[in-house]
Amino acid sequence: MGKKTDKKLIYVILLLLVTCFFVYQDSGTTVSNHARLELKNFLREIDGYKISADITLGTDVTGMLKLDDYVYTSYGNVGSKDVTLYIGHYYSLTKLTAAHSPLVCYPSQGWSINEPVKHQLTIGDDILHYGEVVAQLGDKQELIFYWYQAGNKSMIERSQLKLATAMNKLQKNNEQHGFVRISVPVSGTDQEQARTTGLMFIKAVWPHYLDYIKNNIPEQ
Repeated sequence: MGKKTDKKLIYVILLLLVTCFFVYQDSGTTVSNHARLELKNFLREIDGYKISADITLGTDVTGMLKLDDYVYTSYGNVGSKDVTLYIGHYYSLTKLTAAHSPLVCYPSQGWSINEPVKHQLTIGDDILHYGEVVAQLGDKQELIFYWYQAGNKSMIERSQLKLATAMNKLQKNNEQHGFVRISVPVSGTDQEQARTTGLMFIKAVWPHYLDYIKNNIPEQ
């Protein structure tokens, strides 16, 4: 009985993988004429925070990352450190491998990082799944929170992103997905204070990103 169940499970998984493959192949030929919204307009006003700096990426970087939309902004809050938010957002399944996680981009720039720790955070009726790493370059240290986004779902692994985005394509004709990174400077060894600052900001900003995704739908 157990062997039959295992075979059925394997068959279902293989069928799903094949379906996702063809969805992925076909997605490159589907282009929506829907006027896309700008992500920055949804993140200008976040309760309790003020923008302290907007960072503009060069065309070489936006081209390398294949960005359809992005924000790279620092926010300040009275009594806490500045928090830097980066979101790279994409409209197509063909760009599922474009985002660079901190596990890749930070070491490539000379930073050392620890093993990522996986967490969950309840925000309203939703659960956010995110990873956390500490990055260090000389005397400089940052606490980094990151996750992938597909629709209203968050995840830590790229393989989960591929599956979730493919399912969104099948069920909702919506391929948009993104990568979110939030960094907080760490003073000395006070990681707990940086963690509190980062989690407060995540709770404030995530609903705005979900609102952008909800309203930024393609034509049916």
